[in-house]
Amino acid sequence: MSGGSGYRRRQPPTSVSAEVHEILFERRLLTLVTALAGLGVVGWLVAVATDYWIIVVAAEEGGKEMRDGTTAFLWSYSGLWKCCAIYKAGARRLYATA
Repeated sequence: MSGGSGYRRRQPPTSVSAEVHEILFERRLLTLVTALAGLGVVGWLVAVATDYWIIVVAAEEGGKEMRDGTTAFLWSYSGLWKCCAIYKAGARRLYATA
């Protein structure tokens, strides 16, 4: 059969050791990529499941005075699904103005 089917028989490797190293390299690479994908999925699930991604606390004792002068920012947290900010109403002036 000398037809032009385009099929060529694979040549045997010149060294069995070279083929074994190639297979082991591919296996290690596949294991590494699978582990990284697993870590990505775990991180994604934690991000979706938790409400506390970012926590902000006022640096000053008693809160950080807002521009209106009547409220003070105490702390807040943010997540994927909700955000909560806690203020103290009726705050006294935190800074003396001249």
